[in-house]
Amino acid sequence: MKKSLSTLLFLFFLLTNTIAQKKDMGKQFIPKGYLQNLGTLWMPSSSNEWKGLQTEQLRLDFNPRFSKSFQANLGIRNIFSFGSIAQLYYSIYQDDVYKDKGYLNLSWRYSSNQSYVLYSILDRANVSYTYKNLEVSVGRQRINWSQNLVWNPNDIFNTFNYFDFDYIERPGSDAVLIQYYTGETSSLQIAAKLDKENQLTAASMFKFNRWNYDFQVLAGVIPNDITLGFGWSGGIGGAGFNGECTYLLPRKKLSFQSSQIIISSGANYTFQNQLYVHISGIFNSLGGTKQGGSFIYSDRMLSIKDLTVSRYSLFGEFTYPVTPLITVGLAGIWNPDDHSSYYSPSFSFSLSKNVDLLLLAQILNGKSSSEFAQYGQFYFMKLKYSFL
Repeated sequence: MKKSLSTLLFLFFLLTNTIAQKKDMGKQFIPKGYLQNLGTLWMPSSSNEWKGLQTEQLRLDFNPRFSKSFQANLGIRNIFSFGSIAQLYYSIYQDDVYKDKGYLNLSWRYSSNQSYVLYSILDRANVSYTYKNLEVSVGRQRINWSQNLVWNPNDIFNTFNYFDFDYIERPGSDAVLIQYYTGETSSLQIAAKLDKENQLTAASMFKFNRWNYDFQVLAGVIPNDITLGFGWSGGIGGAGFNGECTYLLPRKKLSFQSSQIIISSGANYTFQNQLYVHISGIFNSLGGTKQGGSFIYSDRMLSIKDLTVSRYSLFGEFTYPVTPLITVGLAGIWNPDDHSSYYSPSFSFSLSKNVDLLLLAQILNGKSSSEFAQYGQFYFMKLKYSFL
């Protein structure tokens, strides 16, 4: 069933492409995107043997507009990964990494063995229709309900992983989204999605502005839970201030003792010399104070419950443009309870108008029972060419 649906969707885009070209709109099908190489070196905490991975990625995005009201969006990731990390986690690459995690199977594996995998996946494939204050979007899309820049408990449809720095587009959902703009700064959104397990996530959100702040309230259901949420975004003394909280109540057992609340909040400020400082924090009522293990480098489909396994986490970051073409940065996370930590220094270079080089490390420390203890150190070098 899923294969047939994905085939129909692919044929639909071929048809709309043909229609657009007949209307002299073919230029809108010239793709935007990038071609990049990402080299990864992993130094596991449990071994002295270094592991490597090379990933070549070609991303293509098409955004044709057929009329003032009708628009389509198609985005595809084409990825070739090879190296000892792929060989070490052969079973993951064969069964999980390339596979689509949405309701529709919009992924294709072309070739693979114990040391490499070549595949493509559509992470955007939707059409939208706008009429006056109403906008309806159907298909694979990103439903962005988050306000916080690190941890996003309001993002119930497509939770993103902060540690996955290379996926700037963020994941999408196979969903229907209806938006009605009730005013210049207010709107009502209703959305529903199905995942690969045929599990339903559905919710509504109302956004409004008061006291120069954007507020949002939401209510709905996710697999296994009823959810209520609240978020805000504004400023204090020239600094950005945002946050969100989500309350989860188990659907099968309506017990407040089994409920969960996740709260995140952050602030950011840019000084006159362009030094950017960002701090944030998260509270997870069901998080452990000494429990180890996390999902940050897992390929499982994250939910808001997986943002952290700790009760509390604190985040800090700064970036500074040393020259107009060179930027340095440092980000870190500290867990006060288990004293585990994460550090990520970075150096970015603009080599030309369309070519960028990024050097970045992810260093995780902690005792054997802590959240970040099991991973070790990662070092990355990314060369990226963007077009159009």
